[in-house]
Amino acid sequence: MGYRWTLCTQWSRRDRLTIVVIAVAIAFLVGTTLLLVTASNQTTARSSEYTNSMDATYYTSYSDAATSAGNDDILLPAATVKQNGTTQYVIGIPKKTPRVLENLSVSWRTARIPPAPSNASLKGPVATQAHQKFKGANSTQTLSVSPYSSSDSIFPQTWYIGDPSTVRSLGVTGGYIIETSPDESDSSTRSLDVGTVSPSVYQYFTVGMEEVLYLLGFATIGGSILTLIIVYNITRMSVRDRLQAIEVIRSTGGNPRQIYTIFGVRAGLLTATGIALGYALGVILTRVVINIAISVGLPISLDPTVTPQVLKIILPSLFLLFLVGIGAGILAVRPAIITPPARLQQAFNSIADREIGNGLKSDVVEFADTTILEWRAFLPATTVLTIFVLIIILVGALVGTLAPLAATEGGTVTEPNAEYPMASRIDTGYADLLRNQGVTASPEILIAQVRNGQPYLARGANYSSFAAVSNATLTAGRTPNTKHEAVIGRDLAQTLNINLGERITLGGATSPAFTHVTVVGTFKAKGIQDDQLIVPLASAHDLSTKPGIVHFIRTDGTGTQLTDSTQTRANKIAISGVSAPSSTVAGQPLSVNISVQNLGQTRQTREVIASIGNTTRSRTVTLDQNEQRDVTINLTVQNLGNHTLRVGTYSQQVTVYRRAPFAIPPLPETAPPNAKMMIPVQTVNGDNVSAATVQIDNHTNQTTQNGLAMVRMPDQEGVYNLTIQKGDRVNTSQIRVTADAVPQPIATVDVSPKTAGVFTQPTASVTLVNPWDRTITREIAFVTPAKTITQTITLEPFGMAEQSMEFGDTTEKTMPGKYPVQVVSNGEQLSSVTYTVHGDDRLFSTLSHDTQYSRGSGLGQAIKGVFGNFDLLLLTMAVLAGMTAIGGTTATFAQAVHARRRTVGVYRATGATRWQVLRPLLADVFRISIPAISIALIAGLTTVRVLSHFGLFTIFGFRLSTQIPLSTIALAVGSALVLMCLSAIIAAVPYLYAPPAVVQKGNDSKTQTRIGENKKMTSESRYNSVRHPPKYGDD
Repeated sequence: MGYRWTLCTQWSRRDRLTIVVIAVAIAFLVGTTLLLVTASNQTTARSSEYTNSMDATYYTSYSDAATSAGNDDILLPAATVKQNGTTQYVIGIPKKTPRVLENLSVSWRTARIPPAPSNASLKGPVATQAHQKFKGANSTQTLSVSPYSSSDSIFPQTWYIGDPSTVRSLGVTGGYIIETSPDESDSSTRSLDVGTVSPSVYQYFTVGMEEVLYLLGFATIGGSILTLIIVYNITRMSVRDRLQAIEVIRSTGGNPRQIYTIFGVRAGLLTATGIALGYALGVILTRVVINIAISVGLPISLDPTVTPQVLKIILPSLFLLFLVGIGAGILAVRPAIITPPARLQQAFNSIADREIGNGLKSDVVEFADTTILEWRAFLPATTVLTIFVLIIILVGALVGTLAPLAATEGGTVTEPNAEYPMASRIDTGYADLLRNQGVTASPEILIAQVRNGQPYLARGANYSSFAAVSNATLTAGRTPNTKHEAVIGRDLAQTLNINLGERITLGGATSPAFTHVTVVGTFKAKGIQDDQLIVPLASAHDLSTKPGIVHFIRTDGTGTQLTDSTQTRANKIAISGVSAPSSTVAGQPLSVNISVQNLGQTRQTREVIASIGNTTRSRTVTLDQNEQRDVTINLTVQNLGNHTLRVGTYSQQVTVYRRAPFAIPPLPETAPPNAKMMIPVQTVNGDNVSAATVQIDNHTNQTTQNGLAMVRMPDQEGVYNLTIQKGDRVNTSQIRVTADAVPQPIATVDVSPKTAGVFTQPTASVTLVNPWDRTITREIAFVTPAKTITQTITLEPFGMAEQSMEFGDTTEKTMPGKYPVQVVSNGEQLSSVTYTVHGDDRLFSTLSHDTQYSRGSGLGQAIKGVFGNFDLLLLTMAVLAGMTAIGGTTATFAQAVHARRRTVGVYRATGATRWQVLRPLLADVFRISIPAISIALIAGLTTVRVLSHFGLFTIFGFRLSTQIPLSTIALAVGSALVLMCLSAIIAAVPYLYAPPAVVQKGNDSKTQTRIGENKKMTSESRYNSVRHPPKYGDD
């Protein structure tokens, strides 16, 4: 056993170098794994409260949904209908459906499944109970609709809720399956292959990290190959040094298994020692890099620590590398076992002449002839370089994909001190302020998604604003027109296999909610902007933040910057409101009323400009400190159609007609039989229309000069057409005559200004008209965003009442957006109007205090928030990969130089300096490197393309770029060449500094001398020589 143990543990300098090389390779694997798993743990820890989730899956066939549903699943029939010309969605809720999903509820949102209403056919987006007409696949029906009783719902509150029978009567067009089994909430056991997860943020990070670790598996394979090459080369040199011992063992009856065991154990010990050292080096080096980065002030948030999760990933990989090392040792000794003992010395002494490199060398041009190195080093060097180049290309792909996010041309406005942009909450209205200052701005919401097991990112944004700050270009289809339409990046469409016209179910990232969108367009953009689904903000609000609130606002960096002084901005006249008709007649004046206010501390002058179409008018206004004034600008438009009126940052649509069409106020939907009703007829401009014919059934009358006509209702119950006509202008509506009709007044409501600033206090003017031939008393509610006023009003037959009220607060800002003002009587909406709030210059005084501005995109800030300085992380990986490659090529060149040590000795003995010996060696390196690096580059690029083709080059839904920049390729080639030269120098150092006689004799001289002196040695003496062999190879 003594000689066996000596052969296993007698390690030379090369063996110790082998341990170092293996240690560096292992350090790369351990360090990379530690960094990535720590990043994964950091993200999942932030999302750990969302481990419970539901899966929502939409089927276009209800029967398919019913077949696929499990016993514990919630099956919901769905119908797509038309309501008032727009597409709406109706969901049927079975009676046994749970009202609240307790395990999915979060502190800010209850996972509520609203039940079908008991007092109406449907529950939907109405302020008070009303009747609406729905056109479904099976029928057209007028159904009663009641408002939602709670703001919490897993469905968008623009959807309608009813019982399954109502949905079937309209026509079922599909079905949803909601899987909520709490025992499958653990991401480790739950199947994510089908459906959309909500809340999805935990699953997003978990599944995304699985993709990252899958790519890490390729690094493990690469590390295995490197270990195989290193251990094989070093063991071959060890076998050559110990030929006499092997010959003695075999000549004295030793069987091949003993030799395989000896060198397998020897290689295993070398590999195990390298693995242990590499593990420690990887942990320590990673901590050192992080600490250095922190000490110099880099924003690193990672705290790499060895955890059971890290060990669960690393230990199997290290065990695989250990087995590879043993296999390499066994493989390297095999030639010494299959060769007869008498021919071992001859075979191994001439092996350099019979390697595959010589076959190649005889066929190449003279330029390819080598002096010291052999072409047999070509294949292992190419293998090592291929792995190195592949890692550099992978890092380059990550940098190329993420580079646009780190660009500093634009910026991101977030909530101060938000841990990361998705935790930020700011008002959408700040975007209007930025636009007013000449900065292109896009308010956005990020929503992590997991669909059919694939994580990806959805972004709530107005597409035109997103495109303006992202340089995105629409390549197919169109932009969204409704909240249920979306556009998708080309790369994400390929990843998800989504085509135009397909419906995608979306889930909330941190809220238990879901909705759906239909893909209507495809766009292209730089980097991972191309790997996102862009949905309207209205849909994002259903899944994430409340209306008017976004995660952040992205800017393109043009115009005045946010860091500029607020004083120069505030010292000017602000436009606080704009009012203008929504329609006009060609050639007639369009009066635009503009509210202005001096926000400065001194007298100010400003030119106020209004434009529509090709017409522009202006007024110069001078105001004292804090003075407010209304100015009117008249514009005339000749071209018919829709035009945009613009005043500063304010805008609204104006329709230009050849002749003003009728504008009939909302008439009562029901009427008592034989009742007399007054019908007012006006144009869209508010002008009364005289001599117009009003007809219902057989009753006809004409309007007076005041635009009023008295018409008696039919005496039979039923639904009748009410037609108003004058010349070619016709207006037709329906009214239901029924004995139980409750006569309701006619109401009109107007808001001035229709477009207001955030601190403006609008005025609502309400006109109530009793159209009936009898006195009515009603409780009237005036509903505004700020308050609701309820009054009991009595109207005489054909009487009228007017009332005005101010709402809003001049000291509290109303966030930009659209707000309704309604008139409601006994739960029935009589009239409604919408006014718009824009951001104005006064908002900037709060903007500088309420927000934080930073360079780069919101997603780039998110990555930095999770990983810290991501560039440093990638640089660390690249440096570790370079050290690993140096180890691999050093081992390869060490064997080649060892085989030609006599040639080196001759050079040294004949007076050659170290540089004269090193120069031909480096020349050989260049000869071998050119084809080796070329093949490595081709192999690396091909591997990337193959991985991308099979969808394996994707992490977190981001398809890594396969268009590797020339700069990355040049870096890979240059680095590989430098590494090859360093490796050759390191391998040659022992022979450059050893005495020439020692180099020239080599280790084999002692072996040959001992063999010559002991040709007649007995078996016993040979056995003893094996037990106490001379120490070879300490070179």
